[in-house]
Amino acid sequence: MSWLSSFFSALIVALVCGAGSVWLSLHAVRWHQVSNFEGAAGFAVMGLSLLGAMAGFLIGLIMARVAVAFGWAGFGGQLLWSLGTGLGVLALVAVVARVTADVPPTIRNRPLDLAIEVRFPPEQIEPPVFAEDEASLELGVLHAGKPVMRKRVGGSLEFDQARQEEGRWIVPGRVELFTSTGRRILLIALRDKSEGFLVPLSGRSLSTDGDWSGWLPEVPAPENDQSLRLSYRFRVEESED
Repeated sequence: MSWLSSFFSALIVALVCGAGSVWLSLHAVRWHQVSNFEGAAGFAVMGLSLLGAMAGFLIGLIMARVAVAFGWAGFGGQLLWSLGTGLGVLALVAVVARVTADVPPTIRNRPLDLAIEVRFPPEQIEPPVFAEDEASLELGVLHAGKPVMRKRVGGSLEFDQARQEEGRWIVPGRVELFTSTGRRILLIALRDKSEGFLVPLSGRSLSTDGDWSGWLPEVPAPENDQSLRLSYRFRVEESED
């Protein structure tokens, strides 16, 4: 009789986890930006939902038998152990899927950009002029705990809008703020040289009402440094698109 109760407990857990997996997979394909080309997103939802139901049945059956071993031989006790564990695992998977996804932050349901101003060193006397294929601005995000780029998106530097302030040339730029999580890196490349800067931007402190940040990095590169010796500042703005 206990095995029959275990089977029905596992079946209920499979149905609940399968339904929960449908909801989770629909969100996950959006969080992880799975393309719908040739139905890829639809197949992902179907596959993950089926996997969730199968995992739910297996977890439910195992935990039902564990419940019996601990003296919960009745159907209610087995279902409680099985369903609690199945929902717990589903919640954990949902948290991992959300945390590891690059979900663009929004304010008032509007996408956001990172407005940038790049300041050149005093040695740059003439206006900075670079061809389109000689200069690039990118925003990247690092893998958790690793100095390895997980993803990056390209932005733009507007050299035709360059201006001088206190004898320093400043070039504005813009890049999509494509993720609300992770350590973000600003990458600036000019001809054969490039520099990367850590962007001190917290997902919880995003605001389009803030002023420009201070010039970063706070400690400039020494004159004998072979890098570009650039500095930059930023602020969050609503996307112009």
